[in-house]
Amino acid sequence: FLVDTDKPGDVSYLGRHSLQVTGLSFSPDGKRLASGSMDWTVAIWDLQRGKRARLLEDHTYPVTGVAYSLDGRWLLSASWDRTIKLRDPGEGKVLCSIEEFTGVITSMALSPDGKEVAAGARDGTVGIWDIASERKLHTLRGHEAPLTDIAFSPDGRYLATAARDGRAIIWDVAGGGKISVFHVTRSATALCFLRDTILVGGLSDGTILVWRVPSGDLLCDFRPHAQAITALACPPDGRILATGSADGTVIIWNPKELLSACGGP
Repeated sequence: FLVDTDKPGDVSYLGRHSLQVTGLSFSPDGKRLASGSMDWTVAIWDLQRGKRARLLEDHTYPVTGVAYSLDGRWLLSASWDRTIKLRDPGEGKVLCSIEEFTGVITSMALSPDGKEVAAGARDGTVGIWDIASERKLHTLRGHEAPLTDIAFSPDGRYLATAARDGRAIIWDVAGGGKISVFHVTRSATALCFLRDTILVGGLSDGTILVWRVPSGDLLCDFRPHAQAITALACPPDGRILATGSADGTVIIWNPKELLSACGGP
């Protein structure tokens, strides 16, 4: 379903996968939406026509993430088949594939400048690759359980990772070093940066946490959902924050009002 955030009652039905949807990404021009699924496929949806434009079936296991680059050059998809495929954003044709993973890929994020991709694995490791050369830049080790989500800060300086071990970690992208470790009592399930210095985390019990980066100061702790947070979305312009939950609800927040209530800047 596609919802107009200015008119929440306006809902458009695009179509469906045969199994759970695991990732969504809008193209930079807003004309297309990519979706990944446990049914092993990536679908590209034409939003102007309201129908599916392409169905890509070249992964051999469930797809765990999809991402358009902000400059529109790439569409990436990650899978349990231990590959990240870099695609032509229009046709979805595979241009190259990164296949140096030692474990099943559970999460993926593309850097804001589109030059690097980070992927988290079931074994708790995170890899960062240079896309143009397909060269691994860093292997990050700090988690003791499968990764649940990863996110770059808008300026590309930081990478946030969350795992089922009850930790969220902030990393220095350039050097690969660990900057901050946040310990939570429940598993962190989703992450996004509201700005370069504000990180939002969703937990398995429906709680939202807001941290200052890189200090790790906790600004806010509240529980707007009855069940696990399954997705967080923060567009680059920072106008909204969307939280999705296993309780079947999506809440759209005004980040300025949220940060004001948290006592943040």
